[in-house]
Amino acid sequence: MKRLFKQILKHEIDADTIACLYAACVGWLLALIRYLGGVDGVGLAALTEIMILSWAVAWFQKLLYLRERPAPRFDRLGRGLAWMLVPTVAVGLAAWGFGWLHGCPPWGLWAFILAWMGTLLTWWVCIQLICRDETVEWNAMLTQFKEKEMPNHATTGNSVQSTDENLR
Repeated sequence: MKRLFKQILKHEIDADTIACLYAACVGWLLALIRYLGGVDGVGLAALTEIMILSWAVAWFQKLLYLRERPAPRFDRLGRGLAWMLVPTVAVGLAAWGFGWLHGCPPWGLWAFILAWMGTLLTWWVCIQLICRDETVEWNAMLTQFKEKEMPNHATTGNSVQSTDENLR
């Protein structure tokens, strides 16, 4: 029970951290588009809606990648698209439905949606680059560990093959 609570708490802290980043980004983009559209300020109701939506989006994205095992290539593509498109649609619908850009020219909504999508795309590319580099680093450390700690094992590629002596 304690382990499950710790896992849930860890995921909640991760989602909350991402939600804070998203809320700050969406709030800033909204303020910028409103300013460029000739409307000053962002109301408290809009900021509250942004915070709640950011938390929901962060949890959605977190749940997409909750599995610990590697995913097939198609599954990764589908989850990657969902990771970017669902939040883009959710934020765009919220901006339209809650009237976050009320008083702005018609281009404001599209500029807001495209800016948010560009932000998500940038984060996605950065996350992929970091994950790729971490994978290379972890694989190198694993190979080093196998060579150092398992002298009676012969390594072949990414798998370890035991010698006959270790099987006795």
